Amino acid sequence: MRHLSHTDGVKTSTERISFASHKAAPVFYAIVITITAFLPIFTLQRVEGRLFHPMAWTVAFALLGALLFSILVAPRAGKFAFAKGRRNGITRS
Repeated sequence: MRHLSHTDGVKTSTERISFASHKAAPVFYAIVITITAFLPIFTLQRVEGRLFHPMAWTVAFALLGALLFSILVAPRAGKFAFAKGRRNGITRS
């Protein structure tokens, strides 16, 4: 939305969404670091392992799902939602 709000007159909304989606490196690294922080939980044994393994798997899969959504699905949905000059749900004339 921040990139779409800048009206530089040069780029179309599709080009702006593509440009914004290519700036996803900070999101990617933040999620990878968070998942890496959960790796020691997988080394736990006995009761602790049985208690915390499901939580670590759940968090890791949720973060991977969020990463895939933010990099693959959201930009495509934005291109579809803001196609042909539509902006914030209102058609420009």
